[in-house]
Amino acid sequence: MEFHDTNFLYAQQNSRIREGEVVWKPPDSGWYKINTNVAINKLGKKIGFGIVIRDATGSVVASSSQSVIATLSPQVAEAEAILRGLHLARGLGLLLVTIESDAAMVVKWTNKGSHCGADVGLVLDDIVAMSRSLGCGLISFVPQKANQVVHFLA
Repeated sequence: MEFHDTNFLYAQQNSRIREGEVVWKPPDSGWYKINTNVAINKLGKKIGFGIVIRDATGSVVASSSQSVIATLSPQVAEAEAILRGLHLARGLGLLLVTIESDAAMVVKWTNKGSHCGADVGLVLDDIVAMSRSLGCGLISFVPQKANQVVHFLA
């Protein structure tokens, strides 16, 4: 999906927001927000990664939609999406980033620095290390409704 298509999708999404719905909120001034999501097709053994980085005005700075052939657990795939988002931010030279994901357990494990499995643990360790190098704020959980643009990209 092209940069302008993502901005258009974001504008379309916001034009349909009704009172009481969960909405995406921009980061503080000077910060960037990375939103990530994953789609898993177990039959085709494909994983889709969606990443969007926006600035404090809500404008899309970068986006990525990637599809890979792999069989990963949902937790590992969601952690990998966060890591890919951090790599994208670093490649653009962005500092002061926050991250939002709809993967509650991955967010919890990353923020607490604890996890239950070796497979996801390796990716979480990389997320923590890269987050520190980018001056990353807290990684936050958001419901999928507040993460619709990356849901479509994945």
